[in-house]
Amino acid sequence: MTAGEVMICACPQCGTRFRVTAAMLAVADGQVRCGACLTVFRGRDHRQDADSPPPRQDALAADAAVGPAAPRRSTARARSRRTPLRRKATALTACTVLALVLVANTLGLMFDSWSQTPAMRSVYAAVCGIAGCELAPLVSLPDIDVLVAARSRLGPTQPWTLNIELLNRAPFRQPAPTLAVAFRATDGAVLEERRIPPGEYLSAGQPRHLMPNQPTNVALRLDDPGTAAAAYTVALL
Repeated sequence: MTAGEVMICACPQCGTRFRVTAAMLAVADGQVRCGACLTVFRGRDHRQDADSPPPRQDALAADAAVGPAAPRRSTARARSRRTPLRRKATALTACTVLALVLVANTLGLMFDSWSQTPAMRSVYAAVCGIAGCELAPLVSLPDIDVLVAARSRLGPTQPWTLNIELLNRAPFRQPAPTLAVAFRATDGAVLEERRIPPGEYLSAGQPRHLMPNQPTNVALRLDDPGTAAAAYTVALL
């Protein structure tokens, strides 16, 4: 058989026939791989007679499958080694995405309380910079001291004048609070409570927030609560 001579061989497994040449057999050490079922066999051992019917048209693609079996096995082993790595990478990606979703959900659920914590403030500021949300001002009412400097009352039915100092001891500025003034009887019972928002007790020139460790003086003028009122208390809301 010359190098250019064409030989027809048939797969012993599925019967698919295709053409090969002596040169192709020499390169593959006589081995042939079926393009239909991938069975490897010796081509000369399964040679077809020249007068046999021509191979099916779909079997012609099997010519490209001629070659040593080793490269195919090596490729299969390489693919088998890559498969676990791909699975691990997929699992790692899925775990990462799940962890990010859980973190995002937790940050969202705890937004109102955690965003008021100075330690978490920078985290929420970064998130809001991306998501376009807005952080509420930091508020810590227990850090605001209320000092009543003086109280005056000209007569039994005259308005009460209260001079109050608010001192923010928090390390951050916070909005001026609402003042709740409660008038009490001699036995401590609350007779009346009045709530005064910042817009009513701060003058036009005063800022609407309290700076750290800077006192804010407030003068309240309140209508007379009645002769039963003997004392008062001031709370922050």
